[in-house]
Amino acid sequence: MSKPQTAADLPPPPRLPGLPLLGNTLDLLTKDTKTYFIDAYRQHGPVFKINFLFKDYTVLAGAEALDHFTKSNEKGLSRRAFFGAMDEEVGGVVLLSEPLGTFQHLRGQARIAFSRQLASEFIGQIIAAVDTALDQHPPGRGKAAEVSVMDFTTRIAFDEYSRLMCGESLAAHYESAQKYAHWVMNIGVKKWPKWSARLPAYKKARAEVIAMIESVLDSYERRPADHGMPYTILDALMDARTDDGEPLARNDLIATIQYGIIGTIIYMNRTISFLLHDLLSNPEAYARVREEVASIYAAGPPDSLGLRGMSVLRGALKESMRLHPVSLGMPFMVDESFAFNGHAVEKGLFCVYTGVPAHYAPNFYPQPDRFEPDRCRAPRNEHKQRGAYAPYGFGRRLCPAVGLVETLVLCTVSRIIHRREMVMVPEGDPLRTVLSPLPGPDNRFRIRFTEERTDQESGGADRWKLAANALEELFGGDRLRDPLLRERLGRVQERRFNSGSLILRQGDTAEAFYVLVDGTIKVSAGREERPLAVLSAGAAFGEIGLLGEGRRTANCRASSDVVVLEMQRDDFMAIVRDSDLVPGEIAASVRQRYLADRAQQALPSLGADKVKSLIGAGDIQTVPAGEVIIRQGDEAENFYIVLTGRVDVSVAPEAGAGIGPGPSTAEVVATLGPGEFFGEIGILESRPRTATVTAATGEAVDLLVISRQVLLDLVEKTPQARADLASVMLERIVGGAREEPAAR
Repeated sequence: MSKPQTAADLPPPPRLPGLPLLGNTLDLLTKDTKTYFIDAYRQHGPVFKINFLFKDYTVLAGAEALDHFTKSNEKGLSRRAFFGAMDEEVGGVVLLSEPLGTFQHLRGQARIAFSRQLASEFIGQIIAAVDTALDQHPPGRGKAAEVSVMDFTTRIAFDEYSRLMCGESLAAHYESAQKYAHWVMNIGVKKWPKWSARLPAYKKARAEVIAMIESVLDSYERRPADHGMPYTILDALMDARTDDGEPLARNDLIATIQYGIIGTIIYMNRTISFLLHDLLSNPEAYARVREEVASIYAAGPPDSLGLRGMSVLRGALKESMRLHPVSLGMPFMVDESFAFNGHAVEKGLFCVYTGVPAHYAPNFYPQPDRFEPDRCRAPRNEHKQRGAYAPYGFGRRLCPAVGLVETLVLCTVSRIIHRREMVMVPEGDPLRTVLSPLPGPDNRFRIRFTEERTDQESGGADRWKLAANALEELFGGDRLRDPLLRERLGRVQERRFNSGSLILRQGDTAEAFYVLVDGTIKVSAGREERPLAVLSAGAAFGEIGLLGEGRRTANCRASSDVVVLEMQRDDFMAIVRDSDLVPGEIAASVRQRYLADRAQQALPSLGADKVKSLIGAGDIQTVPAGEVIIRQGDEAENFYIVLTGRVDVSVAPEAGAGIGPGPSTAEVVATLGPGEFFGEIGILESRPRTATVTAATGEAVDLLVISRQVLLDLVEKTPQARADLASVMLERIVGGAREEPAAR
C-alpha cells in the first residue's frame, strides 16, 4: 500500500496570471472581488495563488475548503501574524486573532453580548434610531430627498450599536468613529500600510474614539444600582473573565468595545445596503415583503417573535447575503505546510479560506445568479445544504454576532419599508461594488424617499402564524438535531400552582425561566402588587434578570390554577449563548415539545415523527372560555386533541338527528383535559355530531385541530392509531348506550 502524499510530495497551487510587480492587485481592487474568486474557482479548482499588494496568498475555495477547514480544526494555522497590526492599534485582546483555545470565558460572554437575546431587549431603541435617521431625510421629489445608501445605513448602524452597547445614542461621535473604523480595518486587512497609523488625521480620530469609550466606562461605573436599564453589551463584557478568572483589564475592555464598533461600521451597513438594493431591484419580492411588514407592524413594533415571523424578509436577507457575502474569506498564516486537493499549501505564506464560490454553485442553487428569497425558506432551504452557505464564517470561527446582526438588519429594513415609499436613483441603476476595505455598494447607490406610507393594514399578524414561522425555522432546520439543545429543552419541568400562589417575587434572585401553558397569571409591582399585566397560555416570563444574575423586576401571582414549564437559569443561558435563541423562541420550542407530548398522549401508538407530522398538518386553535367548539347535530369536519385547558361535553337527551337544542337543555356528561380528544365518531362513522363540546368556564383551551381527510389518512396508514381511536369510540358508544351518551 502506498503511503499518503505529504505536502513535500506535491506541487504548489496554480498561480493566477497578473501584472508584473502588481500581480492581481488591480483586478481585486477595481473588479467585483467575489466574481473574481468565483471565476478562478471555476477555471482552476478549489486552490490557487494570487498576489495582492506585493504579498502572495494561497486561496482555498468552495465547499471543499469549508470541509477541509472544519476537519483540520486550524491545525498548523494562526492569525496573529495577519491581524497583528490591527491588534496593536486597538490596544488589547482581539478574539479575531486569538487561538481558539484561549479566552474561553470571554468568548462565551461575547456570544451573550452579541446575541439575538440581548438585541431583542432593545428593539424599541433600534427602531427609534431608524426613525431618527428617517426624520432627518423627509420624503420629496427633488435631490433633497435622495440619500447615499452607504452613508445613511452606516449612521443608522452606529447609532443602533451604541444603544445596545451602553443604552444611549453616541451619534454625536459618528464622524470620528467612522473614520477610525475605516482606517484601522484597512490596516488590518493589509490594504493600507502600517505606517499610515502615524498620520495626524488617524491619530486624532483614534484619540476621539478612545475618549468616547473612556467616558462610557466612567458613566457605567457611576451608574446607580436601580438604573432599570436592560442588559447591555457593556454589562456582558463587565461580567467576562480571563482564563484565570479575573475581570478583563480596562485596556481589554476598550479593545473589545472597539472591535464591536469596527465590525458594525464596516460590516452591518453593507448587509443592510445590499438587501435594500436587492429588494428595490426585484419588485415582486419587494411587494411580498411590504405586505408582510405591514401585517406585522399593524399590531405595533415587532418583538423578537415578530421578527422571526417575517419569513419572506428573513429569506430575502439570507438570499442577499448569499449573493453579496461581505466576508470574502478567513485569512491565516500557514505555520506548518499541508496538502490540499493535490497541492502543497506552503509554510510561511498567508492562506485564505473562502466559501464564496459555493454560494454560486449550480449543484446547490439552481440559477444561482437570480435573487430568489424562497430558496432560503422552507421547504426549499437550499442554503442549509452542507457547505453551501457561509456568509458569517464557518466552523468554530463562526461570527458570534450572527443573531445581533440579523436582528438589527431586520429591524432596520422593516422599519424603513414600514414608513417610506422609495425608489433607486436612477431606477434600475446597476449595482457597483468596491473593496473598501470589504466589498460593498459604492457611493453612487442612492435612493429617494418619495412619500411617507399611510396604507397600513389594521389588526396585525396572527401570533400563532408568527409562532408557526418561527418553529418552521427552528424545527425545520439543523438546530434541534443538536443533542445538547434537545437535552436542555428536555430538562424543563412541569410545575403546578394553585390560584393565588406567588410564583415570582419582585427583588428575589432570578433563577429560572417560565412558559405558561395553562391558566392565567397577574403581573404586578411593589408590595402593594400594583397591577401591570395579565399573562395567558403561551406567554413566557422570568427572563428579565437572568442575564447578569439580576433580580426579579415584578411579582407574578397565579390568578387561577396554572401549569407552567420551568427552565433553570444555566440551561436558559446556555441556549441563549450557544443556540442564539430568544425567550419567545425558547418558549415556542418548549411549548411545541409539551404540545407534542399531549398529542402523543392522545394517540400513544404514534411515533415522534408522526406526531410532529400530525402537528404540522393541523392548526393550533385557542378557544375562549365558554365558547362552543362543536355543536350537536352539525356535520363533522374536524378532529380535536386537547392540548391545554379543559372542555365540557354536553348532550341534549331529546336531541334527534337535526340540530340539537340550546345549551340550557343539555347536560354535561364529561370533562376532557390535556391529552384527550373528541370529534372522531362523527368523522369515522360519517354521521352528525353526537354532542356539544364547549371550552370550560374560566379558562381558554388550546386545541390541535385535524381535518377530516388528515384523520382518515392517518387511520388508513397507521393501523394501531385506528385501534386506539376504535377503543375509545367503543368505550364512549357503549357507555353512552348504558348511561347518557358521552360520544361525540
